[in-house]
Amino acid sequence: MVKLSHAFTFIIFLYPSLAISKSDCLNFHVIHSEPLGFVNDEGQLTGVQVDIINAIAKNSGLCINTLLMPYPRIWQGLEMGKHDGGIVFKSESRSYMVDYVAKIRAVKVAVITRKLIEVNSYDDLKGISIAVRRGIHLSERFDNDSELAIMEVNQYKQVIKMLIHDRVDAMAGSAFVLHYILRINNGLEKVDFSKKLNLGEKEQWVQLSKKSKHTDKIPLLNSAVQTMINNGTLDQITEKYYGPDWKVINQ
Repeated sequence: MVKLSHAFTFIIFLYPSLAISKSDCLNFHVIHSEPLGFVNDEGQLTGVQVDIINAIAKNSGLCINTLLMPYPRIWQGLEMGKHDGGIVFKSESRSYMVDYVAKIRAVKVAVITRKLIEVNSYDDLKGISIAVRRGIHLSERFDNDSELAIMEVNQYKQVIKMLIHDRVDAMAGSAFVLHYILRINNGLEKVDFSKKLNLGEKEQWVQLSKKSKHTDKIPLLNSAVQTMINNGTLDQITEKYYGPDWKVINQ
């Protein structure tokens, strides 16, 4: 028997594939990772990126379908034009395959350690184990440092579980996402978030595949994002998932 939660996930994947035949609709990926995009207990697709994309559709008047996709698959889809676009970190190494439509915001990326482990500088990262989500780019130095003990996992939840059960010394990623996952899994007491080591900033952008048939809609998409920034919609969505202290978390 197929579990109900699996059935809901199947429906989420199936629906966009049926909607692709609508040539006037854009197909945007949503990264399958809580809180970016996930199926809640009621079987509904929700998350930060879902809300932002729905708001972009509303403010632009465009039809935009959302596709829940694992992070590694979004790049193949964008490169080959299998879907039109979505929200993802800006990456110079992948700029050849996308057009940058609109900047959402800059997000701090950081390393968070267990309380008993003190990290005061980047050099202190050597000698400890660090869990990261597979495929993510955090900083040029961190990503290419062969002296670091990096453990890659498929979901942020796995990262948190490893930290909570002392199977890893630290975790790295978006400060927003790490704080959220720690909070909902009762893991904030395991770390001192105020002592996170910032690796730098990554810019979240709405990006469109260069092979998309909807590049003529870039001005409309950009205008919608600017409206959402100016009227506070983006801040409201951020606070909904990351809490009223989201600006402090992102420092």
